[in-house]
Amino acid sequence: MALSSGGFIPSIAPSETRLRVINQAIRQAIDGKLNCVSTFTLASGATQTVVTDRRVGAGSLIALMPLTASANASYTGGEVRVSAQNRFGFTLSHDASGTSDREFRYCVLG
Repeated sequence: MALSSGGFIPSIAPSETRLRVINQAIRQAIDGKLNCVSTFTLASGATQTVVTDRRVGAGSLIALMPLTASANASYTGGEVRVSAQNRFGFTLSHDASGTSDREFRYCVLG
């Protein structure tokens, strides 16, 4: 899951020995270029949306940011919340709107 803005940090294998690769990843992390952001769209006509992401754990912080006016209306209206999370994903509970453009960006920390 790479950021379209070029903020992607490649995965570093535990066996990586090239200091240049390790150094670049550390410098990008210090500059805030973390590989912890992606997007999803709320399921239209449903009351739950499941997001699968290998970076998510039971104790992760999931921060949401609406990207469309429809997403913002649902979010600020209190109709969107993370209702469950576990290893490799989370579930959002929301209204069953027929709107299909409720797109969000999210960040996973921890």
